[in-house]
Amino acid sequence: PGSQHPTPAVILLHALGEPEDAMIRRMARFFVSRGIAAATMPLPYHMQRLPPNDYPLRHYVTSDVSRAVQAYAQAAADVSAVADWLENREGVDRQRIGVVGVSLGAMIAHLAMGMDERLSAGVAILGGGNMQRMYAASILPRILNPFAPRRLSEAQKELVREVDPITYAHRNRPRRVLMIQAARDDFVPPSAAKQLHEALGRPPIVWLDTNHYAPALAEQEILRAAALYLRSVWSSCSTLPRLPSIVAPTVKIGTVISRRGAIWPSVMWQVLPIGMRPDHMSLFHLNIGVHSRSPFVSIGLTLSAYVDVGVSVRPGRYPAEPYVGLHMTL
Repeated sequence: PGSQHPTPAVILLHALGEPEDAMIRRMARFFVSRGIAAATMPLPYHMQRLPPNDYPLRHYVTSDVSRAVQAYAQAAADVSAVADWLENREGVDRQRIGVVGVSLGAMIAHLAMGMDERLSAGVAILGGGNMQRMYAASILPRILNPFAPRRLSEAQKELVREVDPITYAHRNRPRRVLMIQAARDDFVPPSAAKQLHEALGRPPIVWLDTNHYAPALAEQEILRAAALYLRSVWSSCSTLPRLPSIVAPTVKIGTVISRRGAIWPSVMWQVLPIGMRPDHMSLFHLNIGVHSRSPFVSIGLTLSAYVDVGVSVRPGRYPAEPYVGLHMTL
C-alpha cells in the first residue's frame, strides 16, 4: 500500500486441516488486485505452526473441550495480533481493517470480530455459531470420535461459551459481516448458521444449495462477491449494492431406486433449480445423471437433504420412470 492513499486491508483465515497456504495465497492475490491489502495467517496447529507428529483435528475436533477452547482462543488472539501489525503498516487505513475466513477460518472470523472492534467488516464463508450444536450435529466429530458422548457437561458448556461466536455476536452488530452458507452442509449445520445470523441482527447472507466442499468450485465468484461487499461497506454508500450471483454445483452421489425396486448406484448433477424451499434447498430441479444402467435426465422434488423423488428418462425407447433418490451431496 502507498502512504499517500491509505488502502483497506483484510486478514485471511484458511479452513481446517489446510496442509499448505496455496488457497489463501490465491485469495490474497485476488484482494490485492482489487485494491485491498491482504495479510495471511496460518491458524494455530497448522502448517509451520504444527508440531511434529501432531495434526490439526486433534485440537479443533476433539472431546477434550479445554484443548479445543485453547486453540480457538489462541486463533482469535492471533487475529488481533495481525490487526496490531496492520495498524502500524504505512499505507494501511486503520479504519478499514477486515477479516475473511473459510470454514474454521470463518468461525474464527466471527469470533475475532466480536472480540476486536478494530475489525470493521468481514466475510465469513461456511462458518457458524453455537459450538455445542455444531459438536452434536456435525458429521465430523461422529466420524473422528464415533464413541464420544455428544452431550457436554455444564462445566464444558461454560468453557465452550468463551469461544462461541454467539457469545460475542451482540458486540459485532454495529459492524458489517457477509455470511455465505451451504444449505446442505453436513459439517457446519445450517441451523448453527441460522442461529448466529439471528444473533448478529440478520446481516446479509447468501445460501448455496450445496454441501461443505462444492463452494470451492465457485471460488472466483465468492471472492468477487466478498470484495464488492467489503468495498461497499467501507465506502460512503448508504445502501449495499446487489451482490453478484454465486453458482456452486449441486452434485449428488448415492442410489436411485426404481418403481420395480431395482437399486442402482448413481451420480446426479442438479442442473437447474426450480423454486426454493424455506431451508434454501431447491424445491424442484432438473438433473443430468448416470447410474449403473445408463445415463438419464430427470425432474425431481426435494424431500430432504438426502432424499429426492422424481421421474427419469433414459436414452432410447425406455419410458419415463418414477424413482426415489438417496444421496449425499458434495
